[in-house]
Amino acid sequence: MPLKNPLQQGQDTPLKVLDDTGALKEEGFLLYRLKRLVREGRINEGENILFNEIEDAPTIPNLRVALNFYDSLKKLDDKTLEGYDFSREEIEEGINQLKVIYKIENIEEFARE
Repeated sequence: MPLKNPLQQGQDTPLKVLDDTGALKEEGFLLYRLKRLVREGRINEGENILFNEIEDAPTIPNLRVALNFYDSLKKLDDKTLEGYDFSREEIEEGINQLKVIYKIENIEEFARE
């Protein structure tokens, strides 16, 4: 049987934050930090941290964290985004930056393959 793409987890499948030994994965900690910053309304700060991590290590796990981050932002209503000084346009800009960094045009479909 062929190996599956590591991004094949569906949108509703949570990313694993612990490895098989129970230790916190590096991307698990990043995801935890980003989710916490979103809950606190500090989306811009979270996005800055995300892209700093991706610049240092443009790995598939970091891409998965980024897509999870933007998917969670898409679920917020416009009023909430505005209250957090963020917009739908900024979500799309972030996703477009990921497409450039990872050289994947249909990045959202790639994540669901």
